[in-house]
Amino acid sequence: NSWETKEKDAYSNVLDKPVLAGQITYTTQLNGLEGHYRLYVWNDRADLIKVGQDDQNPKKKPETAKALCVGVSIDQWLTPKLGVFARAAVGNSVYPDQQFYSLGFVYKGLLPEREKDLFAFGAAAALPNREATYKSPEWHFETYYKIAVSDNLFVTPDLQVVLNPRGNSDNDPIVAGTVKAELTF
Repeated sequence: NSWETKEKDAYSNVLDKPVLAGQITYTTQLNGLEGHYRLYVWNDRADLIKVGQDDQNPKKKPETAKALCVGVSIDQWLTPKLGVFARAAVGNSVYPDQQFYSLGFVYKGLLPEREKDLFAFGAAAALPNREATYKSPEWHFETYYKIAVSDNLFVTPDLQVVLNPRGNSDNDPIVAGTVKAELTF
């Protein structure tokens, strides 16, 4: 008889102990270039078992806490063609990956005569909670090229790579490629 990882499932007592989230966004024009700055927070009101607690002992209830995470997000065009983004989030003791950081860029019109196309690259790291069984960060890399076929149709090949999955260098890297089509009206 092990303890439940979460004392409620996704559908019971939804109104009794809801997940609460909020975001404040500031959008501005710096030298005529658009930027978005966000601060966000979310909180799961259910009792969650803290990372590192023994949940296999039926005689001793493990320590629990309400989940809390705070983050910031920045997207800013530096030139009419080059934009950058950065994100950071920190969670409390119930998250195995307690910190997350990412940064990257997007570039318009990389190829001549393709002014509406976008090329982007991003990198991210998920850093483990000090109580987690793994101690190394998990690394994510993503790149895509968004092709403007017309004013209303876009095709985007995308490549994602995860190194050190679950903070374990013995795990094989994960590689995923996709192609997305987007039609706007």
